[in-house]
This record gives sequence, C-alpha cells and structure tokens, in this order.
Amino acid sequence: MEDHKSFINEKSKEIFEKLNSIELLNGEYSFELNLLNGLSNKFYRVNLVAAKFKDLKVNDICFKIFGAASAFIDRDSEFFIMQKLAETHYGPQVYETDYKTYRVEEYLHGFTTLDLKEKHNLYVIEELKKSFLLYNETGDYSKYKKFIGQPKKELFNFLLNQDTNQNIVTLTVQKLKSHAKVVLAQFALQVREGEQFKNDADVLDNLSRVEQYLNDFENILFEILPERLIIAMSHNDCHPLNVLVNKNMEKVLLIDHEFGCFNLVGVDIANYNIENLFFLGETSWPFYLFENDFRKLEGEPFFPRFVDYIVAFGKQFKSKYSDVKDFDDIIDYMKTQSYYWRCLATSSLLWFVWSLNFLDYNKFADKSSFNYFNYAIDRLMEIFFIAKSKIGKENEKTYSKLI
Repeated sequence: MEDHKSFINEKSKEIFEKLNSIELLNGEYSFELNLLNGLSNKFYRVNLVAAKFKDLKVNDICFKIFGAASAFIDRDSEFFIMQKLAETHYGPQVYETDYKTYRVEEYLHGFTTLDLKEKHNLYVIEELKKSFLLYNETGDYSKYKKFIGQPKKELFNFLLNQDTNQNIVTLTVQKLKSHAKVVLAQFALQVREGEQFKNDADVLDNLSRVEQYLNDFENILFEILPERLIIAMSHNDCHPLNVLVNKNMEKVLLIDHEFGCFNLVGVDIANYNIENLFFLGETSWPFYLFENDFRKLEGEPFFPRFVDYIVAFGKQFKSKYSDVKDFDDIIDYMKTQSYYWRCLATSSLLWFVWSLNFLDYNKFADKSSFNYFNYAIDRLMEIFFIAKSKIGKENEKTYSKLI
C-alpha cells in the first residue's frame, strides 16, 4: 500500500473535490485506505474523512492500480463496457482513468461479494443472465454475421489476423501466449536445474504437459472451437468473487471487466459453471481450492442453466439476426452438450494461458503466493477430460491433437 499511498491520496483529493464541489484544505480531511480483493491488480476503497463537510455527496471511491496483466488488457474496450453497464445501472460509474495505470470508480454502498452458499441461487443466475445478454449487445457483433455457416477456419483466420477488436483468439494467441512463452522458458529452466524439483517426477511431468500445450496452443484452440458458432462481446471472467449483491439480494452486479472481449456466445455461463469448482479466496498455499469433479458440469444445475441462457439469447437476438437464414438451427446446436463442452474448454484455455504469465519460480518454490503453476495444471485437467470424454467421441482426429 505504501508504494501507491501518495499517488492515491493526491489523485483522490482531486476526485473528491470535483465530485463534491468543495475545496479541501490542509488539516480539514484525511483518507482511509482499505485493500480489497484482487489477484493481478491492487484494488482499494478510499474513504474521505472530513468533519467540516457533513453532507458530502460522495465520500467513498474505489481506486484500482493496474498490475502486470495490463499488458494484455484492452482498456478502451473495458471502459466502453463499464460505461454501458453503468447506463443501465448494472455497474459502477467510472470517475477517471488514464487507461494505463489506474482507474477511479464509484464505490457501491451496501454491496458485498456473493456468498458461496448463494452461488446457485436462481435469482442470482437470472440476473447474471441479464448481464451476459447486455454484454452480448455491446460492440459491433454484426460484422461477424458473414461468417455464420462458413467453415470455422475462415472465422479463425479473420479473428487472428484481421479483426481490429480484441477477441478470444488475439487475446490468447497474440498476447497471452507470446508473453507466456518467455515466462515459461525461464521458469522451466529454474525448475529443471534447481535442487528442489529436478528429481520431482510429478512437477517435471506436469511441466512437460504445460510446454506441449503452450507450443501447440493455436492449433488446440482451433480444434476446440465449434464448427457452428456466433461471436459476441463476453465478460469471460464471471465467478462468485466478481459478483456483487446488496444486503437483501435485490440487486446483482457483475464487476471486473478486464478480460471482456468477443468470444463464443454462452462462454460466460460456461465459465461461471467451471468457477463453481474453484474457490479463489483461500488464505494459505496454494491460495485456492479446487473440486476436481468435472462430470458435475453436465448435470443439474449446470447444463440446464446454460441451455436456458442460449434460449434467452435466441429470443432476444432473433430480430437482429433476421438476415441469417439458419439462425434457429444454430441456436438449436448451441443448446447441445457438444457446444457446451466446447465453451467450457475455450474458457479453460483462456485461464490456462493466462496463469502461465504469472509464473514465479521463487514464489512457487517457497509457496509464498498464489500457485499459478498448479492452477494451470488444473485448467489443463478440464481440457483433458473434455477431449477424452466429450470432444474425442465426436472426432478421433481432434482427440489425438488434444491429448
């Protein structure tokens, strides 16, 4: 906190003066800073204590200091999404940002992160569905219409080489994979040459698997994508810690929009399903818990709520895709287990390659922070399971490439 305190104090003073139409002088005020949740960013609640001003319009703000992940984030798209959600009261107002190092936003009074006991609450799921549909309406999704019904190779090439917006292919292949290769090479060298792990068969075997998947990442992503698909703006990172609810659960808000980009329609509810197998708030190493039971994802309540979301998308967007002759057929396909599992695998691939960018040998060796290496392995286990038990049954060629 000390690294950022002076900057936060200076910038917060400007923000509070602007929002409240006041002038803060020396000795009239103080700031209270409280560090909130966050893996790759520093997120603070800043409270203005000013006895002289009893009727402050705003006395709390949230101050986010962007972390190492900023190199991969399209901040313009993130800001645009946050504005759209704020307009519909599904997110906080953004007061100021430099798009590179920090953002100041509204502090949402009376909201807390979702209690894990309520993660399957039907009202929460319904409100999340509304947020996902709002996301799908954001940005120029219409330009992807021409690829509906075309071989996915044409869409993949467009996403990788010609699309001017950030999408799941450019985000994972051009940004995350490129940087991960550098980080992983250094990490692998230290693991293999260091005394602690050079004879650890499990670590070395997992390391080889990670290297194999990263080297062939582009081909694996292509194989996982379904043959028939619709692309729209997606949140991509919905899990209970990114869901805020008020005291009586009358309002549900989705936060943390850093990885919003164009992706498969349905990937958000699929990602939420997977995240219910993880708990990221553990306070000791590996700093998360993982319930390794992927078969749960095909039963209640996971798959039915995925289908319900696809049905809702089909109804809401039918008029917008009136010029797509086989839209109804594609929606029917998107309600299948095959499409569902591919959405699950696409999400896992994103978080697999993301986690590799944060590998740190010393922290892994002394178990002092979040275990990004094992987190990557757990994400791979999801993809292995899907390839072997689901996608592989459809296509032996795909199966052989993924395992």
